[in-house]
Amino acid sequence: MSRALLLLAALSLVGCGHEERRAGVRPDLRLDAARQEGFDATRLTRADARFAATPGLLSVLVMRHGTPVFLRYYRGASAAQEHDVFSITKSVVSALVGIELAREELRGLDQRLVDFFPERLERDADPRIRQISVRDLLTMTAGYRATVIPRGGDVVRTLLNRPLATDPGTTFSYDDGSAHLLSAIITEASGTSTELLARRVLFEPLGIHPGRWLSDRQGTTLGSTGLLLHARDLLALGELYLRQGRWRGKQVMPKAWVRESTSSQVRIPGGYAYGYLWWVNTGPHDGFLAQGYAGQALAVFPRDDIVVAISGAGGFDYRLVLDEVLRSVVR
Repeated sequence: MSRALLLLAALSLVGCGHEERRAGVRPDLRLDAARQEGFDATRLTRADARFAATPGLLSVLVMRHGTPVFLRYYRGASAAQEHDVFSITKSVVSALVGIELAREELRGLDQRLVDFFPERLERDADPRIRQISVRDLLTMTAGYRATVIPRGGDVVRTLLNRPLATDPGTTFSYDDGSAHLLSAIITEASGTSTELLARRVLFEPLGIHPGRWLSDRQGTTLGSTGLLLHARDLLALGELYLRQGRWRGKQVMPKAWVRESTSSQVRIPGGYAYGYLWWVNTGPHDGFLAQGYAGQALAVFPRDDIVVAISGAGGFDYRLVLDEVLRSVVR
């Protein structure tokens, strides 16, 4: 059997947890598989006990070398449950930008924001807005202050015309509005909504069937949050990035985009850098991650060939969960 088919079969097993729970069978820790893939089974069992006692932690899913080694759900959660992944949505938008570049519907990262919405730029707007590029939005260096998505009015116009705090391309500022402007750019470039495009060019090839993805009042898919996915869907997305954009023999996303978007583009104090809507871990395990409110996390560690997907309801630090998983690796 090919590696791609083995991976597909492995991911399908992730969806079996809720069947086991209904049957009254404890979902296993897959300890034999974990040992074979280089985990210390004793440490992993202890980690499971700590996770079970961690308030708000709903699931921890781990794959190594394409093999599920830890598929645990807590507090009544199950594989059938969808989660609002919050800001992990941003990293999905990043993937779509890379795919749109490959499809040549976006010309490049140096395209200007205003070129997509010339009629929405107001006369008295900060003239520096004309300098903002797609790259600046991806790296959160557009110069806007951090802003949540407004509920009313023309949302894209409002976000576009915000006053700038710094010159574009100079200073990192984590901003939901920048991610939403990227979603609007994707819609302008592709002629379809970000949600529908994602279903066609990203989710369907991976066998992902997402739940709802919220939009603003004008129908623009939210670029910063609002996407529902299963925990196993995050695992599949992580595997796609780990395999450099390749899935079942098809290059779903350009290899060069995976490498560039998950590499350090902006340095941030505290052990992290920022790529293109991905956080880059500059610590001993390297890797990169997407993270969202209330403990949602997708972490990819290429050097160790590990993907970890975490779902939660808040009240815990996902970084401690990742540490527990990584400490269980012995080779």
